[in-house]
Amino acid sequence: ITATEIYEQQMPFTVISPTEYSIRYVKNKQDVEVKGTFGKDLKTGDLHILVKLNGTAGPITQNKAEYMIKIHSRPSLVGKYQAGMVVETPEYTNILQITVEDEIPERGVMFLDTLVEVYIENSLTQRLEVNQNTVYYIDRQLGEVTNILNSIDDSLQHYRESNLIIDLDN
Repeated sequence: ITATEIYEQQMPFTVISPTEYSIRYVKNKQDVEVKGTFGKDLKTGDLHILVKLNGTAGPITQNKAEYMIKIHSRPSLVGKYQAGMVVETPEYTNILQITVEDEIPERGVMFLDTLVEVYIENSLTQRLEVNQNTVYYIDRQLGEVTNILNSIDDSLQHYRESNLIIDLDN
């Protein structure tokens, strides 16, 4: 979506045939109609959208069918989901119980599934970063200890040589 003017606007979506659809909207107080093909990107100066038919569409592709759609802006959607989401932690657990209210239950389920996937991915990324930082710290400490031991060994060798002490280890 590129034109912010069409956000939050009720737009008639018409199924013209089993392969074509049209979307109507108002821009600059002018009616605009664009036609698209199911399964193919529709790119105009105002929007970029991909509409796919799924198995539940069935009979609507046989006759002309009309729906109303609304394209939301990202801030609007974020606010909607933040307002409709409840996160609880049952007592004595480290489990999060997340519920969300949505007019379309399937969309709410998809939102929660995606949220959980992103949360898990983020958790794994953070753990990986912690592990990498730990390995870096240990490597750095080992390097410092090695330098200290080498310095002590050099000092010991210098002391032996300056005091004419025989090295019995070799």
